[in-house]
Amino acid sequence: MRAPSKRHCVTRYAPTPRPPRYSDGDGNTYAFDGVADCFGVSRLRHVPPIPLPPYATAPVQFPFRALAAQAGRAPIGGAREVALACLMAARLSSGVLPPVPLPLPARAARRQSARTWFATLAVPAALRAPLARLADAAAREGPRGVAAALGSVLGAARRQLDPASAGELEELITRLSAQEVS
Repeated sequence: MRAPSKRHCVTRYAPTPRPPRYSDGDGNTYAFDGVADCFGVSRLRHVPPIPLPPYATAPVQFPFRALAAQAGRAPIGGAREVALACLMAARLSSGVLPPVPLPLPARAARRQSARTWFATLAVPAALRAPLARLADAAAREGPRGVAAALGSVLGAARRQLDPASAGELEELITRLSAQEVS
């Protein structure tokens, strides 16, 4: 009987796949140890994070992901318009936060554009006045005044927001309230 050729053996056996990697959310990455998995023991080994190259920019984190996701998921109409209005309100409010708050002329220009945009939305009447107050506060007042105006927007829109979106607005209100008046 003939022995199998090397070529036959090489094509018969596939290389072992790379073990899957898992992230714990804190920037740590883990891979399953294949030997331990064969014996029914799941042992994770730590895989150090790969540093960015020196010419790479840091990844940008969008601060209002839940609001944007709700606006994208909502059907066309009132719920989507409320989510979009709250997203715009959050973006207006974040313009007064450090490390680089927007200068007053830029905030005034944003106020005028936002008021015009808010007027085009099909939002409930109870939400129109708080949105207008927020646009005015974002142009003229400090962080605490903007926090109060954003709180009234959240109070009027809370029924139509999911818990994650409302949580993002509450977190922003907390950050604005914690700022010192300068």
